[in-house]
Amino acid sequence: MGFQRGGESNYMVVKDGWKLVIPYTISSTVINAMYDLNSDPYEMNNLLGSNPDRANHQEKAEELRSCLLEWLAKQNSIHYYSVSKRDLLNGGKPTGNNAAFVSHSLPELIPGETVSVSVTMKNTGTTTWIKEGNFKLASQSPAKNNTWGLDHINLDEGESIPPNTEKTFAFDIKVPDYDGTYNFQWQMIQEAEEWFGKKSEIEQLINGDPGSYLDDCDEKTDWKSSQALKLNTIDQKQGSGCVEYSGSGTDEYKKIFSTPHNSKVNEANGALRFWYYVSDPAMLSDKNQVEIGSSGKADENEYNWKLSGLTEGWNFVSLEISDAGKMGSPNLSAINWFRLYNKKSGSILSKIDAIQIVDKTITSTRDINRTSAESTFNIYPNPLSGNFLSIDINGFDAFNKVDVRITNLLGQTVYRNAMQNTGYSAIDVSAWLKQSVYIVTVKSGQSVISKKLIIE
Repeated sequence: MGFQRGGESNYMVVKDGWKLVIPYTISSTVINAMYDLNSDPYEMNNLLGSNPDRANHQEKAEELRSCLLEWLAKQNSIHYYSVSKRDLLNGGKPTGNNAAFVSHSLPELIPGETVSVSVTMKNTGTTTWIKEGNFKLASQSPAKNNTWGLDHINLDEGESIPPNTEKTFAFDIKVPDYDGTYNFQWQMIQEAEEWFGKKSEIEQLINGDPGSYLDDCDEKTDWKSSQALKLNTIDQKQGSGCVEYSGSGTDEYKKIFSTPHNSKVNEANGALRFWYYVSDPAMLSDKNQVEIGSSGKADENEYNWKLSGLTEGWNFVSLEISDAGKMGSPNLSAINWFRLYNKKSGSILSKIDAIQIVDKTITSTRDINRTSAESTFNIYPNPLSGNFLSIDINGFDAFNKVDVRITNLLGQTVYRNAMQNTGYSAIDVSAWLKQSVYIVTVKSGQSVISKKLIIE
């Protein structure tokens, strides 16, 4: 019963010489169509669509839709609700969905622990949220990720959230205990129809070593643009800064990397991820592109993507390499080109930060912590209640520099130092550590180990 028409998915039902074709969704602009095959076998006369007498055929159209809905119910189809609400006479129309983020309750995120959280959204649209309508709270940044052990939260059976009322979704999450950067952000979705409304405020957890960056954007060296760029050291997402653009020109960010970046991924498992701030998405057109490549210039040996769904403020962009357009034969082991351009109808402020090419399939400490069997370190006392933290390092090459970094659970670096020709260090923490949980990371070459430190 399903097929493609007008570039979108549709349902078709044929009964007693009558044929009805309607899209899967409420809002699709593809026209509805119904034909009397008994008198019009070549489907020349659409009795719905723009037919001025279409109201005369509504009863037959509803009869055919009832047959389709009966079949969808047997299939337990996610499209049942949208098909039932489709306007047969007038076609696609806005859903009326909208939502505002009210608040969230988030305790300290301690790696490996299960914690209770809540997110409150307000229905600011004209529709009523019900479970049967596939209304859910779902994870974002990236969309439908399973970072926290689940990717959506359903409404309860029989629950109804009418316009101008709030809904608090309370649920448990499992905090990741492996290295990387993780975003806690949620948005309302009507499954099989659309994402809608404001996203929740984003909270970020950087656990251990977040991995290498194509560019951390802590400096604007070698960055080019159609407008002047500057380094913003106040509103960045990681590190000490981000690169900022202001203007109405098309080219926002482009860079040739003098040392090619070995991403250590392939087309099947790789993803390009970065933070992108936009002051006014309404000023942006659909004539945009993000590119990475291995020829040091545009349109040669590159992957490219279109950006969509940007919201005001910081956006976490995740683009899978398997979904990219491709020109030539880009080499993921030698990436030396990045560009983001956007044709605009007016002036905007944008920022970019923390550009990474990552293995999207990594989900365990064993995948991330590239250590030799002998490499380890000890921190003591732990929990720490005094002023000095001791670190013993074993198994690392004594003649290589060993980087020691301590971060809080917001990913902010509170201590960083290099050890060389020694296996012991005593750190005075009295001036900067408060009662909380921290992550101590030791790195040398390809060996990376992280441990949790508790300050009492």
